[in-house]
Amino acid sequence: MFASRRLSQLVLCSTFIAGCLGYAWDAPVAGSCTNYYYSYDFGCNYAEAYYPCSYANQPFLGSLFECIGSYAKDEAEKIEGYNYIIFLATYGGYDYTLDDVYTMIDNSTKYMKTAEDAANLTIVNFPFAPDRETILWNRKIYYQMTKFAKIDTKWLGWGLIFFWVVVIACATVVNVNRRYLKIPVPRKVSQAVRKHLTYPSTVRYFPSLFPTRLHSIVICLFLIQTTLSSAIGYNFMLPNPYLTDKLFIMYVIQHRTGMFSLYMFPLLIFFSIRNNPLVYFSGLSYSDYMTYHKVTAIVMTIEALIHSIVWTAYVYVEGDAALLMEDAYWKWGVVATCLAGVMITHSLKLFRQYAYETFLFFHNVMGILFIAAIWMHLNDLGYRGFVWALLATWCLDRVARIFRICLSGGLQKMEIEMCDADVMKITFKKPRYMQYYPGSYLFISFLRPWYSAWQFHPFTTISSPVEDGDSLTLYVKVKKGITKSLSKLKFDENNKMTVRALVEGPYGSRVHSCDPEEEFIGIAGGLGISGVLPALFDYIDKIPSSAKVSMITASQDKNKLDSESTSVNTGSSDPTHNSSLFWIINDVRHLNWLNSTLNYLTENGCKVTVLLSKRNAEESTDASFVQTIKYSVRYADGRPDIGTLIESCLLTKIKNRLSFYTCGSDSFNDTMRDEIARKIEVGSNVELSHYAEAYVW
Repeated sequence: MFASRRLSQLVLCSTFIAGCLGYAWDAPVAGSCTNYYYSYDFGCNYAEAYYPCSYANQPFLGSLFECIGSYAKDEAEKIEGYNYIIFLATYGGYDYTLDDVYTMIDNSTKYMKTAEDAANLTIVNFPFAPDRETILWNRKIYYQMTKFAKIDTKWLGWGLIFFWVVVIACATVVNVNRRYLKIPVPRKVSQAVRKHLTYPSTVRYFPSLFPTRLHSIVICLFLIQTTLSSAIGYNFMLPNPYLTDKLFIMYVIQHRTGMFSLYMFPLLIFFSIRNNPLVYFSGLSYSDYMTYHKVTAIVMTIEALIHSIVWTAYVYVEGDAALLMEDAYWKWGVVATCLAGVMITHSLKLFRQYAYETFLFFHNVMGILFIAAIWMHLNDLGYRGFVWALLATWCLDRVARIFRICLSGGLQKMEIEMCDADVMKITFKKPRYMQYYPGSYLFISFLRPWYSAWQFHPFTTISSPVEDGDSLTLYVKVKKGITKSLSKLKFDENNKMTVRALVEGPYGSRVHSCDPEEEFIGIAGGLGISGVLPALFDYIDKIPSSAKVSMITASQDKNKLDSESTSVNTGSSDPTHNSSLFWIINDVRHLNWLNSTLNYLTENGCKVTVLLSKRNAEESTDASFVQTIKYSVRYADGRPDIGTLIESCLLTKIKNRLSFYTCGSDSFNDTMRDEIARKIEVGSNVELSHYAEAYVW
């Protein structure tokens, strides 16, 4: 399965690169010649089917081919110029070949005249050679314009892609060193980077787009490069024979911004797909890539909007607006720009949180319509290679997802248990070919209710040692949408039922494996415990059995609900503990469905502390259950102060290397990062690391 997954991901990479290369541009000599002869009337005009008329006109074609043959710098450019005219003729419905071209050249040579002969004619009805000085000037300007479009814009556009190549390459180097090479980094350097870059939040109240300072620096550098790339390289010789001087800058700006929006396409789709091979190689999470997906989507939309506005203003000033608005490419360009704007607007966090399933459905539908609109917009303009790259990558991702579902055994039988009114426990047998690892998550489609079968929802996966070894467990909070619908189904007398579901996965990067030389500290809020437990189980498995100290002999006063305690202090340092877990909950009933797991952790040397933020415990827990508790349960009088909690962990530490594993809401994870960053002292012997499991996108 591992090899198959890597193969499918590499195919996606190849498609992405190959598709981006597939666009063409006409030969400079052909552009120079066509522009020269467009200023003469060969009996055709734009309003009366210009292409069908002009590209059947033998004097016009003979003049073009004479010009191309005389002023092409070599045989290759001459053939390229002929092929470009053949391509333009297809707009008129003509399918010429090179043999037809040579026949027309032989025929026109017999009647060839000079530019002076055609200078004073209203309608030209014979082929003629161009004025040498004019065509050489046209050619010089056209080479400059070609350099702007084919070289400068092309490489500046590739530079935007290369920016992300560098970012991902740097992340990959760090990830490979962390996972395999393990080359030590100077302590002061790592502490300074964590304290000032990777941990602190940039904007506390707008974390979804700028989660950390490092994210913000990367995003700002990308925005700066995009702005500079859009603003440089507009040095042209004037007068320009192709455009009036006052409108020339408008034309080149719309071209540059339109092309840059196309260069965002591969990044846009590659950052958003589930089967992204870069997640594995770089170590960046899917949440990180979704952050960059949002940024590239905004940049693409802004560039496309500038392109549309400037091009609209240009054609209005030129006086061609009414005529061009009849063209299909214009109409589809407007549709694509509007769709991009709507997709950006409805992707705001406000709408995603309110109705995520609805958001995801319409986002995918509008994405498909956007691709179709861009395809039609580029029908006569070229550059479809970008759309092919986007479309092929999107389709291959869907194929890979179906492949993963098949490897996961197709339909699975899942047992759902209502632990309490707010939490469901889902258990199913681990598929034969599914490779579980700490930090993995699955997308699941429940076939009940039937109308929700098209939805795939992500859930953190747990392989618990207190459960059946061949089973996987999911803890799910009942909210809106599918979880609410499942909770309303009919359960048996044991609050259980069985449903069929499709399983897709696993996804996600393997969580950092904590070494026995480090002290593991897990802090989870509510159902965030699902994100911390896999890493904690992995850590406990590494501890030699002889080193695991049972906590069963703890004093009886700790094996009950401590209704008097209001502090989050963890107590004095105890060298018998090899790890600590703090679980912050607001309902003591949560202990009922996780009690056996918490007792298991306690028995294996983990100091477990449950912090209750509400004083309703006595009403919900009977005395017999209290006697089974082997861990500490404390009241926090509201949400505990994270800074105080971390400070108490530092005061009671038993090792100088502390790894904090956290999972909770957006604000919870942001607060954890900020508080840990504040506690890091550059140059200190104490090393603090933070690993957040955050499934936010």
